[in-house]
Amino acid sequence: MFVGHTAVALAAKARDPRASLGVFVAAAYAIDLIWPLFLLLGLERVRIDPGNTAFTPLAFDSYPWSHSLLMTLVWGGLFALVMRAAGARRQTQLLVLLLVVSHWVLDAATHRPDLPLWPGSSPLLGLGLWNSIAATLAVEGAMLATGVLLYLRGTRASDRTGSIAFWLFVLVQVSIWAGGPWGPLPPSPRAVAWVGLAGWLFPLWVWWADRHREVSGATIPRGSGRAGPRAFGRATPPREGSAGGVDVDRHGSPGQRQGVERVEGGACGKDPHLDVRQRRQLRAHLDDAAPPDRDDEHIRSRLEQPGDLGETQVVRLPNVPEFAVAPDLQVGYRPGDGVVGGIPVARRPESPRGVEG
Repeated sequence: MFVGHTAVALAAKARDPRASLGVFVAAAYAIDLIWPLFLLLGLERVRIDPGNTAFTPLAFDSYPWSHSLLMTLVWGGLFALVMRAAGARRQTQLLVLLLVVSHWVLDAATHRPDLPLWPGSSPLLGLGLWNSIAATLAVEGAMLATGVLLYLRGTRASDRTGSIAFWLFVLVQVSIWAGGPWGPLPPSPRAVAWVGLAGWLFPLWVWWADRHREVSGATIPRGSGRAGPRAFGRATPPREGSAGGVDVDRHGSPGQRQGVERVEGGACGKDPHLDVRQRRQLRAHLDDAAPPDRDDEHIRSRLEQPGDLGETQVVRLPNVPEFAVAPDLQVGYRPGDGVVGGIPVARRPESPRGVEG
């Protein structure tokens, strides 16, 4: 299977939108990415055998270290441990493990009986979907279409790169996959291995494309805000006419608490996400701050992660004309001329509603 692995990676991204799609694609293809290395080392074998199945001329004679079920579980566990060491959340670690294992399951559906359960003397499994070109195109095509739909429902391009790079990735994958049964035969197993190493470009490609996309329509986490000049609020689902649907908690000293429970006439409207230009402005603002405080450093460290500024915060930027936003809250304010209850608020000039509370 080929684009079917991409499909489950796209579905994982829809499940965990704060993680990089590049990580999920790497996990979904993990055992195919290490397989060429074992071929070149002589630890595994493949033959060019036209007619072995209708969809591919490759005969996978031996690949117990990359493609046995037992080793797939080992590789998945190692990948999850790497993600844990990198600070990934538990959900991301679990999805990475499941994606690596899903590769074996999907291959078992498409391959002829050549997939071992463990290295050594083992039964070989495979349901043989590749014996029918039409069935392979229908099943994998439906999987890819579903995965792309889920991804597009959960993200949107923040610039042209986010759209063009993603669709080019899909087009290249579909071209390689759909043209396989009619393409020229590989010249040798060693050539298969070297071409297989090019698969490492796919996770990097889609990581780059995903960096130019942002989360849309994601579930908004709840959590109380913190007192201070930057962070206020308890997130609720956005609704039109409010500041991103944020119920604002009252913070500060007792003298400040004649504030508001809810900020109405919000400044963020229906497009509250930070785009690339706004992230650049936010980074520049933080770089100009002297001295940077701990919150500045925290926000700066998360700017490279689309759709996630970390904790639930609303950032006030007095010197930046655009509103700033914590995308996981879907909240934004333009710099304005008022503080209500210790909370910096502003109204759009065209807004007929003011700040209530």
